[in-house]
Amino acid sequence: MMADRANNLTGSEWLKNSFSIWRGLSKDSGVLDHPAPFPIALATKLIDCFVADRKGVLLDPFAGSGSSLLAALQSGMGAVGFDINSEYRAVFESRLSLLESFGAGWKYEVQDARNFEDIVDRNSIEICITSPPYWDILNRKRTADGKVPRSYSVNGLDLGNLENYREFLESLGKVAEQIGHSLRPRGYFILNVMDIRKGSKFYPLHQDASDAVLKFGAFTLEDIIVWDRQSEYNAMRPLGYPYKFIVNKVHEYLLIFRKKD
Repeated sequence: MMADRANNLTGSEWLKNSFSIWRGLSKDSGVLDHPAPFPIALATKLIDCFVADRKGVLLDPFAGSGSSLLAALQSGMGAVGFDINSEYRAVFESRLSLLESFGAGWKYEVQDARNFEDIVDRNSIEICITSPPYWDILNRKRTADGKVPRSYSVNGLDLGNLENYREFLESLGKVAEQIGHSLRPRGYFILNVMDIRKGSKFYPLHQDASDAVLKFGAFTLEDIIVWDRQSEYNAMRPLGYPYKFIVNKVHEYLLIFRKKD
């Protein structure tokens, strides 16, 4: 018996997308009401790689301005999103109104990402693509490019406002546990994260986030894609000069998890 196709890519498209570094996926123009918008093009590319059946539903528990939801709808899928900040739902609806046509249906609820399990049926989600806060880094002074900090919200329950790193990782693990319950068996969970530095201390967030997800036991780590964003950075400074050489981080990670049978 022949195995089911992994996606609908041609051989040449498959090869092109299989390279471990992805470039040319800049953020969408006009999305000014969110401090860290996620490009529709990136979510679309992930859907193209990891979804064959476009009748399914995409989940994003940190939906923000809704880029992953819009990518799903444009691809013919349904979409379910959550965000603790009500203003981002309005941004999503404004963006949605610009689409000429979209998929099966959508739901966007103002909800803590740690508490959506009663809203989404178990084993009902085809794929989860999400980009959580990178801890509380948006609340910190930006030394690399000098830009003014802009946080997600002032809500104390927002994961982007948790000051304790271990508490943040534990909360991320709780979200992953609910994603695991919601995903169909063998469904993909793709997590966008970036390593961070606070003062002299480096935090390998992609590694620690992976450990937090795998601790739940529902997933295997299948692969990692590097998202190269260097072209978006145009005001960088020589960090540590001339006393300590420090790397300017211009890439992010796409952690590819898959739910076990």
